[in-house]
Amino acid sequence: MIFDTAGNLYGTTYFGGPAQGSNGSLFKIAAGSNTITTLASFTGSNGLHPHGTLIQDAAGNLFGTTVAGGANNVGTVFELTADTNTLITLATFNVTNGSFPYGGLVADASGNLYGTTSSGGLNGEGTVFEITGAGFVVPEPGIITLCPIVFMGLIRRRRGARRDTTSAMDNLPSRRNVFKLLPVLDDRIRT
Repeated sequence: MIFDTAGNLYGTTYFGGPAQGSNGSLFKIAAGSNTITTLASFTGSNGLHPHGTLIQDAAGNLFGTTVAGGANNVGTVFELTADTNTLITLATFNVTNGSFPYGGLVADASGNLYGTTSSGGLNGEGTVFEITGAGFVVPEPGIITLCPIVFMGLIRRRRGARRDTTSAMDNLPSRRNVFKLLPVLDDRIRT
């Protein structure tokens, strides 16, 4: 969940919402209220089951991920516009560019969005992705290979480098990594 500057609380539900199929929703609790207002619902084609934290831009638009749904049923990145509560699909995963984005997003100073997927990509072990104003980008296929499955989101440091962690489904400590994605230089991951 996330608070805006006015004290309104925004969040997602993994299930539920007024759309048929109970695929999740985005909601708002106005400052000083205990009333939940549904802003948008997921229908499958625009995503299923939102997961990870929401982020908000200066205009009040919300951004997040769904772990399923979209054109290939393996997740989406979405935007909820502040002025009209319109749910826009910014990117759809297709396994090659990643699948099942469980972590949230981070944004850089230029407004580019970054995140991770828990599977898909070159070796099926996840990807780090970027969404720019020009569209969806996975830096240099074949260079980014995560081990083994990414469930945590990225964190952004002040100097621009992004760090993330991986966690194995079998919870083996020997299969966890912390990595640094270098900014602009060559976008290669160092573990």
